[in-house]
Amino acid sequence: EEYLTAKQVAKYLQVKPLTVYQWARTNKIPAVKYSSIL
Repeated sequence: EEYLTAKQVAKYLQVKPLTVYQWARTNKIPAVKYSSIL
């Protein structure tokens, strides 16, 4: 599977990354949160 970053989604949809984060939080778009792994 291929995943896109919030910035990539924002560019594709021509919206701000903040909008993508808000949509993800409110389940308007499917999202998976990954954290940094050291």
